Amino acid sequence: MTENSCNEYQQLSRRKLLGQGALLASSVAIPLIAPRISFAQGTSIRDAVIVIHLQGGADALSFCCPHGDPIYYQVRPTIAIPKPGQGSNGAIDLNGYFGFPKAFLPLMEAFNDGNLGVIHAVGRENSSRSHFEEQHFLQAVADSESAGGWVSRHLASTLSSKANPPFRGLFFGESTPVSMRKGQQIVSVTDPSAYTMSGGFSDDEEIANTIVRMYSRVKDESRAIVRDAKRASDVINPLNLTDYQSSGHLQYPQSSLGNSLRYAAGMIKGDIGVEVIQYDWYGWDTHANQGSVGGILESMMNELARCMAAFYSDMEASGDTRWTLVVMSEFGRQVEENGSRGTEHGTAGCMLTMGPNVTGGIQTDWPGLESENRRDGVDLKPTIDYRDVLADLILCRMKNDQTRFVLPSRAVPTTPSGFFKAA
Repeated sequence: MTENSCNEYQQLSRRKLLGQGALLASSVAIPLIAPRISFAQGTSIRDAVIVIHLQGGADALSFCCPHGDPIYYQVRPTIAIPKPGQGSNGAIDLNGYFGFPKAFLPLMEAFNDGNLGVIHAVGRENSSRSHFEEQHFLQAVADSESAGGWVSRHLASTLSSKANPPFRGLFFGESTPVSMRKGQQIVSVTDPSAYTMSGGFSDDEEIANTIVRMYSRVKDESRAIVRDAKRASDVINPLNLTDYQSSGHLQYPQSSLGNSLRYAAGMIKGDIGVEVIQYDWYGWDTHANQGSVGGILESMMNELARCMAAFYSDMEASGDTRWTLVVMSEFGRQVEENGSRGTEHGTAGCMLTMGPNVTGGIQTDWPGLESENRRDGVDLKPTIDYRDVLADLILCRMKNDQTRFVLPSRAVPTTPSGFFKAA
């Protein structure tokens, strides 16, 4: 969707796409960060957390539209989600004021079960509206480049949930994401069902063992990378992820996200010790021809919803309750549509949380759409800081009470905030 996006996003996307095609890249390295704290305990009840980043700035007012506010329709005459009951594309009413687009119909099972949370008007007050800066900050959640990413700091300050796992963090991609930089036991892989060290030859195992023996004499960090890549391969391959099928009544879409969530379910149910899984989806920068109804944004929202619904169906059917899924974007869009039937970079967005351990329903301190209630007169004003939501996730579901070490850029809460259930 880069043809409808800004120059900064197009340049950023090109840099991200360089080198695509490799099967895997292990980033297990000696960390440059080290916590000055004791390890958190109680790891046996920690959730596996799946984080989906929607890169580009997803439009919160399309994800969850305030159909009860006439201003919404005044300022978005061509791209607003129609009111409930207004034709076949009318919003799905959630509480009399907010509604989902028809594209999110697959999410209603989880919503009605109380297992889907919608956190609205979420962001950070001093957002720069720059893709590069805000994507980086969203995953680093730190003011210093040397601090690494928030996932790395979490893993550094907790014991593993399983004894001696080959990896604790997994990214569906080629290079280490900002959130996992400078961490240990991190693997980046585009397709774990094809995870191999030796290129798929008939004597894979012998080739892999030869590589390990060769690097066992190396003194730098590549020795650990090769060793842990082999261990990861030994754990993933027996799961037979290629043939993994859902336990639920919905099948996974044959798409990048659909396959990634299918693999994630297989690894979580396989109990191999993975604790944090991240997927980045590019293309949410909608400056022109946004298409909230009958266009590209509706198609992407529906793809997201169908993939999430399939994962939910699968995990619910399995009876596994040790998981939480979070969807977030670096910022939202401006309240008013522009002259190209799109929207400009904004501030507040909308987070989705899903799983048996989230607080379901709509959670917001709604600022309103009036110009005087917007940030700088144009943006949906953030009333919930996403760092506070992450702090609650880390505390309640990732079982780590060192929230201010993991998220050092703000004095985040150290007690539960209610976005997730406290075990």
